[in-house]
Amino acid sequence: MNASWICGPAEAAAGPNSLSGIAFNRNNPQGPQVWELPNLEVIREQGPASFGGVASADGLARMYAAAIGPLDGLAPLLDSETVAAVGQIHSSGYDLVNRGRKAFTAGFHATSEYYPALGQGSFGHSGAGGQQAFADPRHGIAFGYTRGLFPFPAGPGRDCELLISASYAAAGAS
Repeated sequence: MNASWICGPAEAAAGPNSLSGIAFNRNNPQGPQVWELPNLEVIREQGPASFGGVASADGLARMYAAAIGPLDGLAPLLDSETVAAVGQIHSSGYDLVNRGRKAFTAGFHATSEYYPALGQGSFGHSGAGGQQAFADPRHGIAFGYTRGLFPFPAGPGRDCELLISASYAAAGAS
């Protein structure tokens, strides 16, 4: 697997008044850097959508597992048609902020683009600090990985790639 598709915030934020610089809060000299926000207690307490989501790896994996299949005796949250639709790429192109190619399904990252072993139809979302969670309906796998603190530089780490590979091998899906 190769997750070299993303650059860290420092690399992407060229100048304080560039599109990337504004997105990464570099145009506010009094404010914290955007990659510092998830480590601030006030952010974790307030829970803003873009930086305040706090979850465990187990919780994320269970959420994706419940989306694509039965869990704890309950029916899947999504029917097979919806899972198929969610797994289709809806937009693809050059990301002006992160300066790289990105593809999105209906509200999720197209994770197969970042981790080709997952295959078409997988969907999920990465966290800027190297976190990753996704569902791979084709293999019946749900995956969640989180870190205790937002590391810098950001982006996917080799540790996450190795965990995904090990998960697929353990499930006999590699």
